[in-house]
Amino acid sequence: MKKILIVENDDAGRFVLTRRLKMEGYDVIEAESAEDVINKAKKENPDLIVLRADIPERKGMMRGTGMNEEYKVAEKLKKEGIAIPIIFTTICENDEQTKGICDKEIRNKYHELGVVDLFVKPFNPNAILERIRQILN
Repeated sequence: MKKILIVENDDAGRFVLTRRLKMEGYDVIEAESAEDVINKAKKENPDLIVLRADIPERKGMMRGTGMNEEYKVAEKLKKEGIAIPIIFTTICENDEQTKGICDKEIRNKYHELGVVDLFVKPFNPNAILERIRQILN
């Protein structure tokens, strides 16, 4: 059974995605913070991480880059030799918290760290499930 680690601070979104993934036969693990993602990735060895890219409890942006806590998570996983594909989910709006990830140049930097796709909310749950199937099969 393929294992997916989910980080989503929206309870309803997490519930829907977790339920759909379990119905598809995936084993789902949940994490609540950047540190939790790193620890569970090491311990549980998931096949995929679905990470909300605009987690509000992050410590702030890396000045001048538009990259946030999720970038640090992806970077730390790569530095520690943990090669797990990552799908980011986000809201792209015109504010400092969310616009960075939607920038093409920044998305390319994320790709270098193992981010295989980005889904902008609201997204079709069937679309993310299909992408997950593609990545894991």
